[in-house]
Formats: sequence, structure tokens, C-alpha cells
Amino acid sequence: MKTQLFAIFLLAVSVLSGGSSANAQKKNALMADFEKTDGKFIEWFNAGKMDSLSALYLETTCMIPDNSPAINNRENVKDYYQELFDNGFRFTEIKSSGYVTGDNIIVERGTWSAIIQDHVQLSGTYLSQWQYTNKQWQIENEMSNVVSY
Repeated sequence: MKTQLFAIFLLAVSVLSGGSSANAQKKNALMADFEKTDGKFIEWFNAGKMDSLSALYLETTCMIPDNSPAINNRENVKDYYQELFDNGFRFTEIKSSGYVTGDNIIVERGTWSAIIQDHVQLSGTYLSQWQYTNKQWQIENEMSNVVSY
């Protein structure tokens, strides 16, 4: 009887640890995929690739820039970024300071710095909520503010 109980115990531990190991591997793979996607933002914006940049956003996204009403849907976000770009705005750094993760959601917080027309420096903070859907990470909600000019 003790041998049977011990065997059942070992089987249960094996199944449970195998499941948590698989979950950890899946989470690590999703984070690696997220970090690759997240790193493209500044590259695409500064190159003026607004079609590529806007693809990082869900069709139903909501963005709230500093001192601005909400910008809803991907096309309006693309137009907003195009206007910034056309006015000489360029990011110099976007730095994540932390993540909160769920099954298919990552909330990222961080800081950004930029320059406008090669002489006005800005910096601020942001909060982005990413969702993993259709085998890709996309921004569902985002807000940012300007901290200094």
C-alpha cells in the first residue's frame, strides 16, 4: 500500500512539475517574442514607417497622449504618429522600466526621450498594455505624458 501511494505521489509530482515547466517555457518564449516586437517601435517611427508602426496596434486600440483626448483605432493612431513625424519629432530613447505579465497580456511601463527639429528635447513616461493575439503582440491601450521640455 505504501509503495502504491508513493508511486502515485511521484506520478503527481512529475505531472505537476512537467506542467509548470511547460508553462515557464511558453512564458519565456512569449516574452522573447514580445521583446523583439517592442524593440521595433523606435526603429520604425524614426524611419517614418507608419504602416509598420501602426501594425503594432490592435484595430480597436485606444491611445491617450499627454494633454490630448483619446485616440481610438489603429488608423487614427497612425495619423497621429505621422503628424508627429512630419513636425520633426524623433525618439532618442524608449526604455522599459518594468512589466506586469498575465497569460496573454503584458503591461509595460517606462520612459521615453525625444527631440523635435534637432533642438528641442522632451522626455516622458508611458504605460502600454499589450495583448498576444493571432500569434503576435499588439498594443491594446497606451498612455503617455511629457515630464520635461
